[in-house]
Amino acid sequence: MLSKIPFYPFLFVTHWVFFLFVYNAHESIPFQHILLPWAIVLSSTGLFFLILSIFRKKLGWAKIGLLTFLFAIVLFIKPHLYTLVELKIPIWDKIPDRILIVCVYLLLFLLGIIILFKHVSENTTRFFNLFSVALLILLYFQYLEKKNGNTSSIGFNLTTTKRFEKVTIPQKPNLYYLILDSYPREDILRDLYQYDNSDFIHFLQDKKFFVADSAKSNYMLTYLSLSSSLNQMYLDTVVVNLGVNSIERAPIYDIGTNNLTVLTLKKQGYQYYHCSSGWGYTNSNPHADKQFYSSFMNEFNELFYKNTIFSHLESKINLSRVSSQHRFNRNIDSIIANVQQNKSPLFVFAHFFPPHPPYIFDENGNLPKFTTSLLASKGHSNRRLFVQQLKYVNRKIKELIENICKYDPQAIILLQADHGMNSTKQMDDEKVISDSLMFERSAILLAFRIPHLKDSTVLRHHLTPVNLFRIVFNELGFPKQELLPDVSYFSTYDKPYRFRIVEF
Repeated sequence: MLSKIPFYPFLFVTHWVFFLFVYNAHESIPFQHILLPWAIVLSSTGLFFLILSIFRKKLGWAKIGLLTFLFAIVLFIKPHLYTLVELKIPIWDKIPDRILIVCVYLLLFLLGIIILFKHVSENTTRFFNLFSVALLILLYFQYLEKKNGNTSSIGFNLTTTKRFEKVTIPQKPNLYYLILDSYPREDILRDLYQYDNSDFIHFLQDKKFFVADSAKSNYMLTYLSLSSSLNQMYLDTVVVNLGVNSIERAPIYDIGTNNLTVLTLKKQGYQYYHCSSGWGYTNSNPHADKQFYSSFMNEFNELFYKNTIFSHLESKINLSRVSSQHRFNRNIDSIIANVQQNKSPLFVFAHFFPPHPPYIFDENGNLPKFTTSLLASKGHSNRRLFVQQLKYVNRKIKELIENICKYDPQAIILLQADHGMNSTKQMDDEKVISDSLMFERSAILLAFRIPHLKDSTVLRHHLTPVNLFRIVFNELGFPKQELLPDVSYFSTYDKPYRFRIVEF
């Protein structure tokens, strides 16, 4: 009986979701993030299967299985369609992409009509049932191979916390660590974007921030940059173990999640409030005492959504962009609400994705009219839209800082970008690296406010994020740490650990 019932459509859609998970295993996506997409594909496939089952006597199980499988293909064929469009076949160059894609969908529809009127053998069901089981077994072994290949680095972290274990600091002001993804330095905005950001810089200075006007990021990729700053050290030890050709992120995510700063502050009695970013290991943290707003549109759900037929409707439904809008505004409001409650001691971590693309705000905070340049993969070169989004980000960050300074005047505030922009060239190919790309990508906003700063020698204009928490910990009364040399390492998406020093 089981060999006659076509369960393979459900296994194929399961394989599709798990394939995305395994294929992106180097990005350390949490397993629980695949549960919602998995439920969506199973329920949509199951609903279609149940509708067809009403006509089982006329169609038979074999046809129901094939038609359900065809339905699943229509749902999840999108990425393969764009691969098809990009093939260099001369006659296709004259056909618009949209027409070509519509033709493929029409062919699938015609195939469904043919299945309806042709005899389908039960052997077809047996073959696809066995084939789908084999695919899942193969995928499972691929997952085990990738999982066993991961290099754990948690030991690196735990050993670095030992020097602070027996220390009790005399003062415990609230700490706010605010990361604005891809926020450029003032001179970059002026020279490349033709935008004068002096109003925002003067606002920070009026609020007693030191603004490092020649600041650079230590690393050009978010997960490297924030793991470095939160651990107050360069990542040489971990990177040597990984190798320069690795793309594995798990060890970096590990030390980013279980970082020196958070572990040390929690031992000192700090409450850790974490703002969900929707991205990577900054989306959530198991050490957090309180989590601010975790949207259902996490990184894997975005990946799932963009690889289905539903993403063709993004220009109409704006699901992804509206979710990102809500996350940013909700996180700002949540921090302000907690600031006004005057709790202490707190460590608040917020990695805000804007002003990084995709462009979800105009300067008034509204959703911009949809264009393909709004998408994260294509948005870096659109400087006009970037500036529009930056203006709104400035407005909201001003509101946040005003509230912190009013209700928590002794708070320490660290404000920085993880890295700069790359509007000059894309970051996915070592062959296109240029001085202008490295300069733009490394030049970042970096500012901090430490009331009653004792050591004015730390006010270095070429400061980098690796030293921020060293400065803070020294001020709080931890054993004194020397500031590290401020070095900036450039690398690309495809070779994240093949570093070159940014010399300017």
